[in-house]
Amino acid sequence: MELARTSARVASARPATKRKASRVWWAVHQWVGLKLSLFMAFIMFTGTLAVVSHEIDWALQSSLRVAPASVAGPIDWPGIATNAASHPGVAKVWSMEAPVASAFAVKVMVEDRDGDLFYLHAHPTTAEIQGEAPWAGAQRILRNLHRHLNLPTRIGVPIGVQSGPPIGAQKGPLCGCEDRLTLGAVFALLAA
Repeated sequence: MELARTSARVASARPATKRKASRVWWAVHQWVGLKLSLFMAFIMFTGTLAVVSHEIDWALQSSLRVAPASVAGPIDWPGIATNAASHPGVAKVWSMEAPVASAFAVKVMVEDRDGDLFYLHAHPTTAEIQGEAPWAGAQRILRNLHRHLNLPTRIGVPIGVQSGPPIGAQKGPLCGCEDRLTLGAVFALLAA
């Protein structure tokens, strides 16, 4: 009889300990889940804005706008390069970006004599320089914020990349791939 009472006490004590442990894990799960969900929502929101960052720049910078009817024929790349190189204050032409749509100007990244980068906006077919813009426009800020949280690249990219595998590792049409991605594979791609 005594053995039955002792085993009943031990049996009733176990569930209380298990309940307490499960409550602790549930609290940790809620706390971590809330923090990660806010972080993931931030990454997804900035990614959505980064997708339309060209259009945001177009709306904010009038020199980036071109009347689509005025664009006739191919882009005059040599003329744009010549006009950008001879623009006042330009020491070096770094790159030229093709317009993303017919209402956009060509973006020319240039460096001034102090080594600072900025953009010139040129009409695609007339090669006329329409204006200047800072290097840090909406596109750069939003993409840096999304890609590495505006932290130094060595710190921010690994943090941002760790949020990718839960989304990008889905198998099938969601990610457009047949193989699962692993965090190690993502870091290997970054290191390459």
